[in-house]
Amino acid sequence: MFLFENDFRASTKTIRGVRYITVSFYGGDKDIFQKVGGLIKSDFSTTKIAEITKDSLVDDGIAIA
Repeated sequence: MFLFENDFRASTKTIRGVRYITVSFYGGDKDIFQKVGGLIKSDFSTTKIAEITKDSLVDDGIAIA
């Protein structure tokens, strides 16, 4: 079951004769499908790789032959 904006879900469970009620409420601005879609989209975005130069290698302590 998915909760959308301003949805709630109530569930009950009885343990040793005591009845417990839990209520879940979602008041977010995105539903689960939008959130997962955003995470997937960010995984496929490209980034600019830093240029490796002789100076940057020496600064990192990497020996150059």
